[in-house]
Amino acid sequence: MTFEQKIFQHFCELIPGLTTRQFSQLCGRSNNYYCSLQSQNLPMSNTALIHLAEVLGYYKDLGKDRAHSQSIQNLLAEEIARRQQKTPRTSFEVQRLISQAFAKIAMERDRAQSPLPI
Repeated sequence: MTFEQKIFQHFCELIPGLTTRQFSQLCGRSNNYYCSLQSQNLPMSNTALIHLAEVLGYYKDLGKDRAHSQSIQNLLAEEIARRQQKTPRTSFEVQRLISQAFAKIAMERDRAQSPLPI
């Protein structure tokens, strides 16, 4: 079973009756996105994986199966990180700089979204 099929299966457990068209929409893509990937044996894009992780964040905020949503989010994050590590880099220094840039952007985003301390 491919990673994409596992994620689809997890979403079907979270949202009973989920269709491939609805799943494609949750990916932020056209209705036939998932079926097209499966027929061509292609991986989901990182953008689609990130969109799914954000959808799960909304599900957690609504109080819908928080533990299952978190475990799927973790799987998505691990896959994105794994893909990032496979990206060819010329040196360890470049890899370190990219990781620091990710951390800086995340910290700035979190600061912008969090209320100021009292």
